Amino acid sequence: MQLFKENSTYSFEDSNNVPDNVDVIIFGSGLVGSFLSALLARQGLSVLVLDDSTHPKFSVGESMIPYLTAVWSGLVKFYDIDLLSPDKIFKDLSASVGIKENFGYIYHRVGKRSVTEEMFQHINSERTEMHLFRQVVDSYIVNGAIKYGARFTFNSNVTDVKVLDDRVKVTVNDNKELECQYVIDSAGYKSVLAKIFKLRDKVPKINTNSSTCYTHMIDVEPFDRVYSGSRYDEKCKFHNGTLHHIFDGGWLWVIPFNNTTESRNPIASVGLQFDMRNRKKSPSSSDVIKLINSIPDVQQQFKNAKVVRPWVSSPRIQYTSNSCTGKRWSILPHTYGFVDPLYSRGLCFSFDGIKALAPILLQAFDNKDFSLDQFKPLENLYKKLLHHNDELVYGSYLSFKDYKLWKSWYSIWNLSTRLGEWPTMISARKDDISDSFFKSDHKGLMGELDVNLKRGLSVMEDVEKNIIPIDIASEQLELIVQGCWDKERFSNYE
Repeated sequence: MQLFKENSTYSFEDSNNVPDNVDVIIFGSGLVGSFLSALLARQGLSVLVLDDSTHPKFSVGESMIPYLTAVWSGLVKFYDIDLLSPDKIFKDLSASVGIKENFGYIYHRVGKRSVTEEMFQHINSERTEMHLFRQVVDSYIVNGAIKYGARFTFNSNVTDVKVLDDRVKVTVNDNKELECQYVIDSAGYKSVLAKIFKLRDKVPKINTNSSTCYTHMIDVEPFDRVYSGSRYDEKCKFHNGTLHHIFDGGWLWVIPFNNTTESRNPIASVGLQFDMRNRKKSPSSSDVIKLINSIPDVQQQFKNAKVVRPWVSSPRIQYTSNSCTGKRWSILPHTYGFVDPLYSRGLCFSFDGIKALAPILLQAFDNKDFSLDQFKPLENLYKKLLHHNDELVYGSYLSFKDYKLWKSWYSIWNLSTRLGEWPTMISARKDDISDSFFKSDHKGLMGELDVNLKRGLSVMEDVEKNIIPIDIASEQLELIVQGCWDKERFSNYE
């Protein structure tokens, strides 16, 4: 196999060199689109990736979790794209990426110091995950995809897409027409197909309503130096993971890329999420600074911090779509919808989508049959994953008003994570990837137990309406969790 093709990347300043007829065109050269292009090219398809900008790119989705690593690694193993394995990326980019040994959560009250009893960690017990410095990681994956035969064009603005019976016509920069058998949109919120086919819901069909303001900083102090006496000081430092500062009305993330001895990257990703149900305007950089200065320990963590790129803000970050597939086209999960960065599920959602789409698409090419029915299962999968994540995140925002309530709701998330993700993670680790890897996905509370997530959310909504007190709500949530664990243990015993 030829791993590198000369002239495999193009700019439309030299559009005569662009291949005008390929098997698959992908919109968007971010991490997900580029990974999928490598996978498809490795299976023998001709793939062209179109992007309206260039690399490096500034993207959210910087924190990996065990489930993402399992699915990513499983796809690498099954489709033989070893150049893009998480372990290889971690090794090759060790000077730029960070490590993630834990999810760290610290609850705060305005004007008061943190207390050890209101901070905890969810520790990655089996392996260390990665903080993805996306500017470098995304470019690395583009280069890997090129070596597998995918081709890329940058500064390429897609202006029209026409689906015919036997092919798709894509117009770029109003004057260049390309043809393919199938189109995949991996452009995220700025989706080309969402605009052309009017896929976006005018009002997102999910409950979570949060806004964001984020950037990259240097000289952010490790929290472990600011606050000493935590029971995690010696076991697993907060600085060695993704840190969540939780407060009534939102949360602040800190994702360091400078927490390994190999790293030469001084940057930390910092972002504020506000619950917009009780706010009239979206946050600005001044709101972030005001929030930081209102919490003593957080203020100390950021006392020397400096912003090294422009702030990015959005009044509401949620979006949903009315469909994810049609005649000879699909959009990937992060293009279909988005909830919130909480719990780092964005990339998981997308890789679950790749895991579902790839075998269907490859079979369609083998059979020369692109009938829509075979792609319809994607609709149910995307909708289920999006709404499950929405329920977890929405319940979290409702719980942030009180630490005890938040900790009880976190138990719901922990249950969902362990029971929902475990089947896929086990199947991904096998030497021979079996059908179970492709048939399993993040089913929340093991499918039939998912009703208990809805029961828990109902409890949270009753608290919000002042129907039940917080203490009673916390007890009810703990009973739900315990009942799920007991049922799971009994099922395993049988």
